[in-house]
Formats: sequence, C-alpha cells, structure tokens
Amino acid sequence: MSRKYFLFLWIGVFMLSGCSAERKLARQFINENKTINVLITPTNRLYKDNLTIEYDTTKYDISKQDSIAWAQSKYIKNISDSLYLTAYTNSIIKELTKNNCNVLLGDTYTQLPQSFTSPWFVEIAQLQILERYSYLGYSQTLIFDEGIRNVPVQFYELSFETWFNIKKDKLAKAETNYYKNDITDDLDVFSFGRNQRNAISTTDVYRFATIAGMQHASLLFDYFMNKYVQQHLPDKQGIRWFHYDRKGNVLKQSHNYRLQKIAAN
Repeated sequence: MSRKYFLFLWIGVFMLSGCSAERKLARQFINENKTINVLITPTNRLYKDNLTIEYDTTKYDISKQDSIAWAQSKYIKNISDSLYLTAYTNSIIKELTKNNCNVLLGDTYTQLPQSFTSPWFVEIAQLQILERYSYLGYSQTLIFDEGIRNVPVQFYELSFETWFNIKKDKLAKAETNYYKNDITDDLDVFSFGRNQRNAISTTDVYRFATIAGMQHASLLFDYFMNKYVQQHLPDKQGIRWFHYDRKGNVLKQSHNYRLQKIAAN
C-alpha cells in the first residue's frame, strides 16, 4: 500500500469516526427522553413593512413614506398583530411539548419553580413580515407603441423573518439566531398572455403562522440537540449539524435547514 493511499484512508476513517461520534451523541440525546425545560419570552409586537413601492425621497419625509407604504399595501395592513402572534406562539409551544419539552412563558426575571431545572432561555426577539414583489420566471407578451415585448409577471411575496436570543445560563450572553420563510402567490392558469392568480389570502397568513411555529420549534429542538453534541464531544467542537424528524424518528445531517447564528449578545 502506498504511503499516499494510506494517508487518504486514515483521513477517511477519522472523518467517519468523528461523524459517528456526533450521530451517536445526537441519538443519545433523543433516546434518553429527558424533559427539556424551556423558558420562552414571547414578543408582543409584529413588525410589518411594504417594500412594493418606491418614493420620491425629496418630496416625502420618512413618516409620510411609512403612511404611504401602509395605505398602499395589499396584505400587511389587513394582518392583525394579536391573531398572528397568538397563532405563532401557541404553535411553537405545542410543538416543543411534543418534542418532550416542558415550556413556560416568562423572562429571565421570572421566578421559576424548583422542578424547572437547567432551562433553556429562548427570547423571540423579533418577528417581521415584509411585503414585496417576486418574479418566478413567467413572462407575458405585450404590444406597445414601440413594438412587442416580453414582460416579466409580477407576484406578491411575503417574507417572514424571525430572530431568537438563546442561552442556557440566565447570566450568560445570548446567541442570536435567525430564520426566514417566504410564501408567494402563483398562477393557476397561464396561457396566451392571460393569467389567473392563485393569490395569498389573509387566512393563508394566519395558517402560515401556525406552520412557522411548528417548524421553528423543530429547529429549536435541533439547536438544543446539537449544543448537547458539541458539549459532550471530546474536543468540544461539533462540525456537523443534525436535524431530527420526530414523526419519522429519522436523524440526518443538515446543512442549511437550521437556525442561522448571527452573533452572541
């Protein structure tokens, strides 16, 4: 066996053993079935903005720009903060509970029961909905005075952005994590330059609040699990990130499907 081949073989075995150790620890975290205490600090504000219009900044000041954006929005002016926040918060609590989490609402100053030991502190720092235009690759042929042109079809898109501040020790600095979801209207029919939209409805937005809460709870569970893996690895440095699918009891390596770390506060 050549020296070069042996070196590659040794590196491969080393990487596989490292991955195996991380996976084993992740599965251990799941199978131990210990209750995970989570203190959630919800937000009582939903930020909303309309990015579908442009302003003459020399004509309108910032306050007037905000008023125009609100008045000309198609969706955000019709979304109730309380309905959205209630649906989202209830959903994230319900799904965390299904993942063997014991959830309380409060903040770092909340007097916790003695049984609520070693909790994770999760602050829903900010929720934001942005209304914007999107282009999905459709175009239609239109006739103008200067000739025929293919014009891109414009769709409405709602971006749901969420920031979490997460920490294990109430006196420690929190780590800020971010996640973004998008929903876009689409076409039911598109032919001969005519289209019929399958538009987003306000009901879809509230339904999505519930879906996002479920998804974010799953991503938070992944966060707790991967931090456990990193803590218990011999070198304290987990390279791979794992996602756990509770319904299928499947553990797999995840690359982009995860909360994105921004900073430690």
